[in-house]
Amino acid sequence: MFSGPPGKPEKKINPLEKAMRLLSVRSYSERELMKKLRLAKIPAREAAEAIAECRRRGYLNDELLAEDYAHALVNRGSGSRLVKLQLRKRGLSAEYVETALEKTAGLEPGAARRALEYKLRLLSRETDPRKKREKAFRFLISRGFSLDVIRELFDEVDFGGQDRISERYIYYTKEVEGRGLGFEVYIPCRTAVVFRRVGDAE
Repeated sequence: MFSGPPGKPEKKINPLEKAMRLLSVRSYSERELMKKLRLAKIPAREAAEAIAECRRRGYLNDELLAEDYAHALVNRGSGSRLVKLQLRKRGLSAEYVETALEKTAGLEPGAARRALEYKLRLLSRETDPRKKREKAFRFLISRGFSLDVIRELFDEVDFGGQDRISERYIYYTKEVEGRGLGFEVYIPCRTAVVFRRVGDAE
């Protein structure tokens, strides 16, 4: 019985060419690139060899990526805690993440000030000083700014009432099933959860 012409054999993907095409569009960490190559059904060993060659040629550099991405995030109004989460999300090593955070630490106060100015414009109709201060604080926490940076900034701002953070706040990163990484904030006498989904890099 005639079964028709045989199908065309699948064209073998060149791992290095695939990696180079991906890197020509946007930057990737080594872990991100490995994931992309594996999704293209490239065997792990061949994918690893392609990644090593890209690294050798200078097209792939996790250390430089961490620093550049950290600067971009801070310039877009993210604090150190959110920057750290985003860098971890991209699979960058702890060493590169910490180095990037050290190099952007001096930029955080300025980024926090710009973020606060933006939030206060949105709160221009809020007449209760305490509510305005609390809303501004929650916003800055959700953007990943450290408590020390927020305290120093709030010392300079007149909310029309009490403008100091007198409570003790404890917060840390936590992974919630189905929702990604976020911040969990504990405040004495009440618990506030400030959760920010950390998605793919923009």
